[in-house]
Amino acid sequence: MNKTTPGTVIHKNVALIACDTALTLKETLQRLEDLNISAIQLGERHLALPAQDVNKALNRLKEHGEFPRLIGTPISEEPQEQEVQEQEVQEVKDLK
Repeated sequence: MNKTTPGTVIHKNVALIACDTALTLKETLQRLEDLNISAIQLGERHLALPAQDVNKALNRLKEHGEFPRLIGTPISEEPQEQEVQEQEVQEVKDLK
């Protein structure tokens, strides 16, 4: 493993949708297909998608009478803004 070919990749700002059944996953995929969301199926009951697309997915599911439980702190709609804030916090810590 080196800088050009890492053996492990960590993805930041990824959301996970966990469905109760494989059928629910299939229905969820159908409802999201025209939203231009890069959702990837993981196994029989899970989808991974960019965290910035969570609101789009959530709104679509609500339109169909589904109200999924949200877990975790929502990220900013602008991932770059969040990274700048994190960098500023680190710079303040470095000054101490």
